[in-house]
Amino acid sequence: QVFPTLASSLGMFVVDEAHCISDWGHDFRPDYRRIKNLLPELPGNIRILATTATANQRVIDDVSQVLRHETKLIRGDLGLPNVALQTIVLPSPKERLAWLVENLPRLPGSGTIYALTKSDVDRVAGFLQQQGFKCSGYHADVEPRERKRLEQALLRNQVKALVATTALGMGIDKPDLNFVVHFQSPASPIAYYQQIGRAGRGSSDAFAILLSGAEDDSINDHFIDRAFPQRSEVQEILGVLGQAEDGLTSEGIQTVVNVQRKRVDNALNILAIEVPSPIAQTDDGRWHRTHNPVASSMWEHFDRVTRLRRREQAAMREFVNLESGHFRLLLKHLDDPMADSYRFRQAQFPTRAANPNLIEAANRYLNGQWIPIEPKTHWPPGYRPQGRTYRIAAHERLQSGLVLARYGDAGWGAKVKGWKYNRADHEEELASALAEMVEAMDIEPSPTWLTIVPSRSGGTRLESLARRLAETIGIPYARTLEWHGNSQPQKSMENRVHQARNAYEGIKAWPTEIRQGPVFLLDDIVASGWTLTVAGIVLRENGSGPVYPLTLAQATSDG
Repeated sequence: QVFPTLASSLGMFVVDEAHCISDWGHDFRPDYRRIKNLLPELPGNIRILATTATANQRVIDDVSQVLRHETKLIRGDLGLPNVALQTIVLPSPKERLAWLVENLPRLPGSGTIYALTKSDVDRVAGFLQQQGFKCSGYHADVEPRERKRLEQALLRNQVKALVATTALGMGIDKPDLNFVVHFQSPASPIAYYQQIGRAGRGSSDAFAILLSGAEDDSINDHFIDRAFPQRSEVQEILGVLGQAEDGLTSEGIQTVVNVQRKRVDNALNILAIEVPSPIAQTDDGRWHRTHNPVASSMWEHFDRVTRLRRREQAAMREFVNLESGHFRLLLKHLDDPMADSYRFRQAQFPTRAANPNLIEAANRYLNGQWIPIEPKTHWPPGYRPQGRTYRIAAHERLQSGLVLARYGDAGWGAKVKGWKYNRADHEEELASALAEMVEAMDIEPSPTWLTIVPSRSGGTRLESLARRLAETIGIPYARTLEWHGNSQPQKSMENRVHQARNAYEGIKAWPTEIRQGPVFLLDDIVASGWTLTVAGIVLRENGSGPVYPLTLAQATSDG
């Protein structure tokens, strides 16, 4: 609506970070594809400039095709002569944290430390702060005003480093950025080149150090596997839209299909840019099914891009294990014809953390990263149990609780994973860790008994741990809840509407076993939080006191 008015007064149409247009680019963003729909509205004499620092020939060809103009290519010098590279394999996070503490003082000036996930950003920044460094975490969940303040602090050298996801990237221009350290390996050599390319622009002595961990592949696997919608998801979404005469919003779709919110939004966004598109959105935000089928070329395209990203992942593994020649490999992936002619610098930092006390301090820190559980106050939009309002009554809500770790993560998260697969493994250690966490909660009045969210499969692993924990903290254990009827495994519920509905219809109480005092409610893994929320409501309805949730681990982003 706005663009036609602007088009008549434009002098040049500029697309920055143009690799985002390309499906082959390391940072493809579907909305960039909408640019091709704007081009016919430009006056015929308008020039188009597309710029990027990271485009190989495949990306250049793809961008040229989208822009549909005769493209003149201007290549700059891709060498980074001021930046010395090094890759260091340190499988465990505690070793990498210790390495950072030992070596940050040896890195000149200020810089950035990249991590693959928001939780890793918080973890790394927290440990460095604990060890006396001026560092802060930066990712998409940080408030925009605070992100702006952190960017200014980095530009003014008021911090040693910002620990960040790739949310810190485009738009940052700091000539004296003297180092870029990676806590984990990025998905591709080209993505890595872009991130380290911010270092050494105005200094003669900059460093790019990649610390590779054992978790790198599993994190990047998740990003690759979740990049495109599955056939079953698209079929479900198109099916419900085909039956909705008035269309549905994204939230409305989620009440019907058992697909994660982000997956629904991603599928809608990708389908909307297909030409011709099988869906259309009206001004009121509702999506409608068109008569256009989903082209088989879309699925073929998804497969091609996924195969490419797997090859890039393999190339990154090769890069990590190089002892020298890092820049040469990066530039070959960028199809730079001068790749063999540049002179490169190699950094020579220690390849191990040397101080065992620091490694132990990092281990203690990782084991103490408890995660808060905050009570839900409303049922999810699109669902509320019959006879209830959308607001959960204050007296039925959970109290604030804690999670011991993130599932599979360093510290307790790895031990929880071991315990899940072998009942005896780590039970005593986990009970002691939970007891320490309970003591730190400092609840008044303290809970007088403990119960669990039972397993749908009838397993006794959690009950065994609960009995040991109850004995350790000196309160009785009582089993009070069960899964009932035709409820499905909660982990198969993909969005909050289905999670809340399945839990509410499935969790029932044994009223005679419920006690009146405050209670600890123990579960093994928390994902959405709806199982705990509903279990707490059921306990309160049947006469228990305030319910304090405890869980061993928080599910990872893929459940």
